[in-house]
Amino acid sequence: MTPRFVLRSSEALNGLAEDGRLVPWRSHLLDAGSRQAGIRRETEFRHGRLSEVVEVLDNGRPANVSDLAALTMAYVREIAMEIRDGRTSDWRQYWSFDALNRRPERPKPENECRNALLSDLRHRLQRMGVNAWEEGRYANDTRADVTISFRDFKVPVETKRSCHPELWSGVRKQLIAKYSRDPGADGHGIYLVFWFGSTVHCRPTPGVGGTPISAHQLEKRLLEALSAKERRKILVCVIDVSIAD
Repeated sequence: MTPRFVLRSSEALNGLAEDGRLVPWRSHLLDAGSRQAGIRRETEFRHGRLSEVVEVLDNGRPANVSDLAALTMAYVREIAMEIRDGRTSDWRQYWSFDALNRRPERPKPENECRNALLSDLRHRLQRMGVNAWEEGRYANDTRADVTISFRDFKVPVETKRSCHPELWSGVRKQLIAKYSRDPGADGHGIYLVFWFGSTVHCRPTPGVGGTPISAHQLEKRLLEALSAKERRKILVCVIDVSIAD
């Protein structure tokens, strides 16, 4: 259902509720109109670009944990674009190369991938007075891969390679169930996946809908697995670090 159709539906239902001839059904029509308006809001919702996010922050500083998550995600998206399309071929940071021909041989371990991303992310966030470090502690002495913090706000970040056996369950079993419960996170969290393509050393983990064939498709499926309420606070980004053609 497209946003335009939903918008017209909600207006039509509210208009019918005002029709005196339909008084017996007025409460049902108002309820249906309200639900349709909710669908429209969910359909039209989108996370802002970096310039939009920075613009709404007070002096560039996060005013709450939602701001902090949005700012972090905007920078992650910026880094992801540079990795894929930048002139410096930053995707190479995520691969080990053979000593003889200097060709990409196999994906680096997950912690090394996390550290490479964290280095770029930390540099950007520090300019805003925001801290970022690896393996922050959470409930029951569990540890998120990365923690972003500012004042009392905290955003846990869980990272996975696209071949990780818990690729599809990590967002719920780790990020939502353990890390986002922290009072400083208030339910917020970011799930990051490094996409290595179909390389023999890191083939994508199959999911319910089959094996994803691209970073975009994997991100879409991970988001679809979340409820509309969860998508308000749990952000997902799949970073394409596959070998460039």
